[in-house]
Amino acid sequence: MLRKKRHIVLSLLLVMAATALFGQAGSASFAFLHLPFSARLNSLGTNNVSIADGELSMALCNPSLLSDETDKKIQLSYAYYMSGLHFGSAMYSHNYKLNRFAVSVHYLDYGKMEYADEYGVRMNTTFGARDILIDLIYARQLGKYFSIGASLKPVYSAYEGYTSFALGADVGAHFQTKDKAFQLGLSLQNIGWQLKKFYEDNDGGLRVMLPMNLQLGFDYHFKHAPLRIGMTIHNMQRWNLGYERSNKSTYVLTSKNGMSNEEWELAQSNGAVMWYDMALRHTIFFLEVVPKNERFYITLSYNHRHRAELALKDQRSLAGFAIGAGLNLKQVRLGFAFSQFTKGQYIYQASLTMDINGFMDKKKTVAGNEEITEKNEEPVNTQPVQEELKNEVRPVQEEVNTEEQPSEEEVQTAQEEIKAEEQPSEQKVTKTEKNEPKQQKKKQKGKSGWTVL
Repeated sequence: MLRKKRHIVLSLLLVMAATALFGQAGSASFAFLHLPFSARLNSLGTNNVSIADGELSMALCNPSLLSDETDKKIQLSYAYYMSGLHFGSAMYSHNYKLNRFAVSVHYLDYGKMEYADEYGVRMNTTFGARDILIDLIYARQLGKYFSIGASLKPVYSAYEGYTSFALGADVGAHFQTKDKAFQLGLSLQNIGWQLKKFYEDNDGGLRVMLPMNLQLGFDYHFKHAPLRIGMTIHNMQRWNLGYERSNKSTYVLTSKNGMSNEEWELAQSNGAVMWYDMALRHTIFFLEVVPKNERFYITLSYNHRHRAELALKDQRSLAGFAIGAGLNLKQVRLGFAFSQFTKGQYIYQASLTMDINGFMDKKKTVAGNEEITEKNEEPVNTQPVQEELKNEVRPVQEEVNTEEQPSEEEVQTAQEEIKAEEQPSEQKVTKTEKNEPKQQKKKQKGKSGWTVL
């Protein structure tokens, strides 16, 4: 059995590594797949593949994070996203023995936009644009400390009259220690291609790939302090995370020895980035205040790539930082997150998770109480109860009567003993009566009742 599990894990890792190598080529589309579809993911810097604490949305980054704590839960999320755009999601999970299942639907609505001609003249008519994603997730527990998972992701986009369809998949693995203090996760997201293009050209064109993302993450929960720290390494399949802008592509420098300040500033304006800066763009750091019972959490995270790409020069902003908080009640989880992509552009996100198991148990207890009250309100027929009481009392009375009434032999022996005691007394009385004087025998009673001698 252990050998089979090892073969499954090794096969999974090989598939992830091979797919990551092929992901080096081609261009990416459907960038909305990078959005955090819950308040918890937003507070953790958009991505996390290691934390397994019952938060259902974690399976969107790593499908193996479905667990016993995520069974029969519904999660709803909504986010206000820059300049009137908004996105949200709905998610449900269900477990069967060691198998975990979940399904989710996500959308991004770009709002209403006005038509304009080639000269920029508005035509007083509007059109819409939206992206829709469906996640079909499966995970399985292998032993007490290891789990694997995979998901299938149909993606649909509609911009005015142009539509596109793509199909992707995620695979992941998760490990945790016995006390859950240390957790490790590995995930490869968005393995897939565009099946239907927005439009066809004369050359036919290439079908673009989904934005693949190979991630490794870990976290540690201190035993004697309500703190959890961790790090997520993302986009491990490619080193240079730069992009082309204004015909200037990002390139990495190993050192700037021999370069003056002016030359360095010129190199930066042309897209130069130091190696340590590029390395940090692959990392997300987070710190959580969370007690052992996990009744609440407060999270602070830092995403250096967001900071490097979205912060404006010579202007202060919180780009790259995110903060969030949540409250875990008995049957409900509430989460809220705030982050800033650039100055003046904020993301406010809220999530609600409901435990169906708790609500079903509560309904059963309430229904049972209602049945009891209804039975008490009905008129009670006392006759069968009285008959039962009589039947119970009769044998008790018979036992008492049998105990109180002596047997015939006991009565005869008692009578003989009494006669034996009375015979001598009668003889004495007869003798005394013969010897007594006649005056004592002539006693009379007066009218008042007193005895007269």
